[in-house]
Amino acid sequence: MIEIDDEAYFKRHNKFEIAEKRRKRWDIQRIREYRYNEKLRNKSLKPGELLEIDSFSPSLHSIIAVEVQDFLPINVFGQSLASVTPQEFSL
Repeated sequence: MIEIDDEAYFKRHNKFEIAEKRRKRWDIQRIREYRYNEKLRNKSLKPGELLEIDSFSPSLHSIIAVEVQDFLPINVFGQSLASVTPQEFSL
């Protein structure tokens, strides 16, 4: 039977222990971040109010017509822009 001294054992396992500690720290950070976001979300909502934003597009039940065009429509905040002329960006 081969005996391994403490230093050799430590050397073999140190890299994996460091990686495990790093993953644990990342997990704790993600959990902390998630709890903070939940706290902010709950703070911004009024009691009894639920936040349900699935899409800026209308729901499938409110569709009354389907239009097929040769170009891609541009939506801004859920509203279609009639026509956009190409131009240089400026403020």
